[in-house]
Amino acid sequence: MTNTGPATTTERRAGILVRLHDAGTGRHYLVDGVSVHDVNGADFKDPDPSGSILFAVQGSAKPTRFDGVTIRNSSVAHTDRTGIGTSPTWGRRPAHPNGPGTSFAPITGLSVHHNTVRDAGGDGTVVQNADNEGGFLLICNGAGMISDRNSVRYNVSVNDRNTTAPYGVISVVCAPATRTLVHHNTVTTNAPGTAVVSSNGPGGVTFRDNIFAGAAAGSPLADARNTYDHNLYARISPVPATDAGTVRGDPRFLAPYDVRLRAGSPALGAGVPVPGGGDRDFYGNPVPDPPNLGADQGRGK
Repeated sequence: MTNTGPATTTERRAGILVRLHDAGTGRHYLVDGVSVHDVNGADFKDPDPSGSILFAVQGSAKPTRFDGVTIRNSSVAHTDRTGIGTSPTWGRRPAHPNGPGTSFAPITGLSVHHNTVRDAGGDGTVVQNADNEGGFLLICNGAGMISDRNSVRYNVSVNDRNTTAPYGVISVVCAPATRTLVHHNTVTTNAPGTAVVSSNGPGGVTFRDNIFAGAAAGSPLADARNTYDHNLYARISPVPATDAGTVRGDPRFLAPYDVRLRAGSPALGAGVPVPGGGDRDFYGNPVPDPPNLGADQGRGK
């Protein structure tokens, strides 16, 4: 699917757009095995962005939401602004008193997995209620909102970048993100000056069993606020002194863009189990005990 059209600064365009307007609850949506590319929309973020695969709620008369949305095995390339996204208009609740709408109608049963996003003009994947300039992961809850008990696991980020302080490939900013666990991800960048993790917020995130691989000349890790445990660091400085399970050295990827592990990688079997952390990795391999570090849980190629 494409939606090119002439260059624009005003028109919102989408590849796949599912929109509910004052419709109550919409159930059971599946996007599977779709390629969406060259969506030439305006570079607006909120409240109704352009993008490739979008699920949007609109209206103000009837609380409206999605229940049961799966987006999987799909690819997004060269899109403005959002790769994959959801947007609500019913988000007001005690934890977010200034949210949109007059009540809370949350999206439920949402699963976004085994997708690839490349060359997104803004956010790769945005869940509300590539070589991407915005980095791989932004942990940021708005004023008056709560971000709690999140898990980010078995993702691969290759050569993402963000050189604008205080952001990095992974950015932890804004208000506290409590009990948030980022585990078994492989993050590598070739962009000089890009921090693999950057934080200016109050913390609350634990990074466990990840692989962080910097650029050839080295990459910073600009975070003294969050918790690190059993991660591998290659060409990263400084390595968090509080990480009691630090592994240093070359993770031995198969190729620069293929971050599966070779035999003899120091990441093999070097992790610690994560209860409830999933039983399959990014590539479909079963997770062993003890697990590997990073997104590849195979036995090494």
